[in-house]
Amino acid sequence: MLLETLLSLALLIMIGLFALSIARDSVDATERAARRVAAVEVAANRIAEIEAGLVALDAIGDLADGAAGDPDSEFDASVDPRWRFAVTVETSPAEIEGLSRVEVSVRDEDDQGEGPVLATLVALVAEAGSGS
Repeated sequence: MLLETLLSLALLIMIGLFALSIARDSVDATERAARRVAAVEVAANRIAEIEAGLVALDAIGDLADGAAGDPDSEFDASVDPRWRFAVTVETSPAEIEGLSRVEVSVRDEDDQGEGPVLATLVALVAEAGSGS
């Protein structure tokens, strides 16, 4: 009787540990997915800034990440963001005249730009003075 009780207790503990492991893995997966979604949003925002003409294609190398580069921004810099990303923007001429190919890549800032790319978006953007 004592052996059966100890066996059932050991089995119950193993099942509990297994359930906790599954819960931890699902929380980690959700965190990774949320980070990727945020990275895609950062890349989409950067492309939207370029498409809207807020940033000239010639000034892409001078872009500051985040609102720190904009003194008129209403962004509250005292609030720490959940994640920090490193954004790289590359432009090249497109095969269609008057358009440029813009590629935005987003990485974790902690990785110093050497970690895996979380998101990459590519868009064709009208060049300044192309009439569109």
